[in-house]
Amino acid sequence: MKKNTFGTRKKIFLISTSLIVLFIIFNYMSIMLFRSESSQESASARINRATGERGPILDRNGRILAIQTRLQSVTAWIPSIRDVEKTAFILSEALDMDKNQLIRDISSRPGRFMYIRRQISNTEAERLRVHLDARELPGIRLEPEYGRVYPGKNIASHIIGYAGIDNVGLAGIEYTFNNVLSPAPSLFSGRRRNVYGSQVFLTIDLNIQHFAHQAASEAFERYAPEMIILIVAEAKTGEILGYVSIPEIDLSNFASAPASSRRNHPVATAFEPGSVFKVFSIASLLELGGINERTLFRCNGFFEISTDLLNPIRIRCLGHHGNVNAERIIADSCNAGAAYASLTASDAMFYQMLRLFGFGEPTGIPLAGETRGILRNHRAWSVRSKPTIAMGQEISVSAMQVVRAATVFANNGVMLQPRIVSKIISHDGRTIERTTREPIRQVISPQTAGAVLDMMSMAAIDGTGRRASVRGITMAVKTGTSQILDMATGRYSETDFIASCLALFPAEDPKIIIYTAIYRPTRVSHFGGVIAAPLVAEVAEQVISYLGIPRRGDTIIDHPGRIVVTQPETLVLGRYIPDFSGMSKRQILPILGDQRVRVLINGEGWVSRQSPAPGTEIRDGMTIELLFQ
Repeated sequence: MKKNTFGTRKKIFLISTSLIVLFIIFNYMSIMLFRSESSQESASARINRATGERGPILDRNGRILAIQTRLQSVTAWIPSIRDVEKTAFILSEALDMDKNQLIRDISSRPGRFMYIRRQISNTEAERLRVHLDARELPGIRLEPEYGRVYPGKNIASHIIGYAGIDNVGLAGIEYTFNNVLSPAPSLFSGRRRNVYGSQVFLTIDLNIQHFAHQAASEAFERYAPEMIILIVAEAKTGEILGYVSIPEIDLSNFASAPASSRRNHPVATAFEPGSVFKVFSIASLLELGGINERTLFRCNGFFEISTDLLNPIRIRCLGHHGNVNAERIIADSCNAGAAYASLTASDAMFYQMLRLFGFGEPTGIPLAGETRGILRNHRAWSVRSKPTIAMGQEISVSAMQVVRAATVFANNGVMLQPRIVSKIISHDGRTIERTTREPIRQVISPQTAGAVLDMMSMAAIDGTGRRASVRGITMAVKTGTSQILDMATGRYSETDFIASCLALFPAEDPKIIIYTAIYRPTRVSHFGGVIAAPLVAEVAEQVISYLGIPRRGDTIIDHPGRIVVTQPETLVLGRYIPDFSGMSKRQILPILGDQRVRVLINGEGWVSRQSPAPGTEIRDGMTIELLFQ
């Protein structure tokens, strides 16, 4: 029995081994016999035929943000080069390269094949083709390659990302959706089979992106900051309509951009939000029931709490606000009021509410390098942690986290997943995936959400957000000015700030969220209410007009959307000549059969003159003349 079992296993082993050897031999022969066109064929050409065409990236309306194009690369098959110096000279002139360096590269190349330059311009290709046609460059070839073109160059550059010289995504959507845009070919796809990538439609609206980019660029010139972040989102869906990070990247020269420009700051950079965070603190405390809209706190210009130590903890406020309720804490951006209000909740409950708002976790938007931010567990808090967190310090957030948390106020307390991709369409027009509104969780009650929007509205009327107000629209606004922690001293800087502003509008039923952060401004001012709020207002004005959001005082016409065209009555001659003015020849036709009159028609168009005049009594044999123009 054991002997038979051993024999069976031996047969299975031999059969399996034989199949594997045959498979290897088959693949080797197919590569050698079928996939090699000539000894000079480059590896790049094979790769590009295998990967096929990379799908485009488009905005929500189908306007192209990234698209594939066919370029040329210069290659050398070194054994065929007869005169290295002459070849290097011609190449240096045609491609504007260093001749001596070319000589060294060609002479010292250990292999047979090399790239001279990848993806050259059409002008360079034409200059080189003259020499190739004249047979002056043996061993040199122009190889077709696929490359990526970005029509907008720096528009939405941090979202779109970049595909490198081998047409592989390296950043942004190009990276995270690389396998969708450029799917890997099948093992048996064959040398000649084309593989087409799918089309990725973003939620970005290119018009809104232009508005936001232009306004942020002007602010960058005006305030000379280290960077500016600006996000425009659709409040009811979480779709990102505009996404600006300056300094930006010219995607046609991505590789040469400094690392600081390539960093995707709206998702990758965490910073202390400052007083903008008060709307989330107050909303949390209202929801927990420790305060209500009538609860008062005394601001004498500072917050003070006694400890077991000899000296009490004191945090200064921006002003002496007197008695403040939740509305005035937000409108006046009162640090002391927010800090005192935080004492009404336990550390654990306050921490849990902030986690429900999504702080301390990534948003999950499909862009690489997203930060979690910093929200330490409440067990690690000091005595002053809760009051300082309530006013927007000792916590770090990303701009995208702020926008996601703000969706809570626009959706009756429900937080939405921010979305940057709208749909994915195959190359033959089939819908592969379509994203929809994605609620995450109920964070606060609808009543609390509405109350906070009302408080933010007061900030735009009689508070620090006045400069964010827009004609005819009720704006819900919160500004912020946060000091930047000096890592060298461990203290907050007295000169480096982040000015920010968050707005939802119209406040009665928010449709749009705008958030901006200006990092280290060096001119005019460093206060959010002075420099960030006007930037929000400028973008909001254009978005409101573009989307047709009604303003107070606008005349709104309700129309069913259809027009009923009445058929004109058939013209009949009675006792008197009618007024023919404005009639067409088609309308005149019925009277041509009337035996009493003779009708003369001159010109084209509509009746402009007639004889006899309207009202003349008709007599037998009368002639009527009509002039058409």
